[in-house]
This record gives sequence, C-alpha cells and structure tokens, in this order.
Amino acid sequence: MKNWLLSYRWHIIAWTIFILYEYLFVVLILQVCSPILTNIIHYAINICLFYIHSNLLLARNLEHKKPAHLKLIVLIIFELISYTFIAYLADEIRIRIPLNAIPKSIMINWRFISSTLWRGIYFMLFATTYYFLKRYMAQKQRTAKLEREAIEKKLKQKETDIELANAKNAYLKAQINPHFLLNTLTYISNNTHKTDPREAEAVWYLSKLMRYAMECEHGPEIMPLEKRSGRLKTLCN
Repeated sequence: MKNWLLSYRWHIIAWTIFILYEYLFVVLILQVCSPILTNIIHYAINICLFYIHSNLLLARNLEHKKPAHLKLIVLIIFELISYTFIAYLADEIRIRIPLNAIPKSIMINWRFISSTLWRGIYFMLFATTYYFLKRYMAQKQRTAKLEREAIEKKLKQKETDIELANAKNAYLKAQINPHFLLNTLTYISNNTHKTDPREAEAVWYLSKLMRYAMECEHGPEIMPLEKRSGRLKTLCN
C-alpha cells in the first residue's frame, strides 16, 4: 500500500486539486450545490473512465506497429455509451438511498444525455492528453538512456584503448630497457678489455648472466641441455 501511494502520489495530488477546483467553482461561482455522495460517485466514475481510456483503450490500440484506428473509434463510441449508462445507474442508485426514501426515477432526456456525453468527452480528452504526454516522456527517457549507454560504451572503448596502449608501451619499455643495459655492459666490457681485462671479463659475465635471466623470463620454458649447461658454466665462473 505504501509503495502504491508513493508511485501514484502525484496522481492523488493532481486529482485532489482538480476536484477541489471544480467543486469550489460550481458552488461559489455557479451557485449549484449537489449532494456530496453524488459528487463522490461521479468523480469515481470519471476517474475510472480517465484511466481506462488512457491506459487500456489508447495503449492497446496505438502502441502497435499498425494502429487500429477504426477499431479505436468503435471502442470510443462504445466507451461513451457505457459511461452514459453507468452514470444513469449511479444516479438511480443514489436517489434510492436511504432505502426508505420515496422511489424516484431519473428522466432520460436530451439534456441528461448531452451533459453526460460532454462530461465523458471532457475526461476522455484529459486522458488522451495524459496518454500522449506519458508516451512522450517515456520515449524521451528511452532516448536519453540509449544515448547514455552509447556514451558509456564509447568511454569504455576509449579506456580499453588507453589501457591497451599503456600495456604496449610498458611491454616495449620492458624490452628496450634491459637491452639498453646489456648493450651498455657490452660496450664497457669492450672498452676496458685492453686496460683492465679482469674487470672487462667480470662485466662480460654480468651481461651474460643478465641475458640468461631475460631469456629464462621471456623465452621458452624448454631450453636445450647444452645451452643450459653453458649458462651454468658462465654462472660458476
């Protein structure tokens, strides 16, 4: 019940304002006062007509790929006839309350029919406006949602591209930096070979060990036995 009230709170507020406005207009300006029970019954019928017309009649006949306009016209005529008949029955039931009252009957004349039909058309026009407004808002929300999803998709794709570029750059750096260091060690070894052979040899073994470590980390898991034994001899030396 609480969730229902929260969902339809604006409907309740709007109908309350509308009923108060009409009631005060009729009583204060037109100076026509009708029993409260009569007003309650007829407003209940009018509100039911409003939601039946917007949420049932229009929704089921206009939301298809091929709207059934002829069927809709027939149903609207049937709706007006049913509304007039229900309004007549409501008045007939109302005048018999209390039960000990003298039975009366409502005169069905052109005045009663025209006023009832006008009242029905009045609320049906309100319902039609409400239906198209609700449909427009739903379409607007759907379009905004699709645009938001498209933007989020582009942002995710952009983030993925950036992460991929960063990964490629990191991989290239990881490949370039060790090779640069190995080339530097080889250069030092070659330049110091004549002046200080022992240091040159130590630098040469260091470069060999680093190259071996790189090959073990980034190379194939299976290495030939001869190659592995050669690496071990270098390590022992």
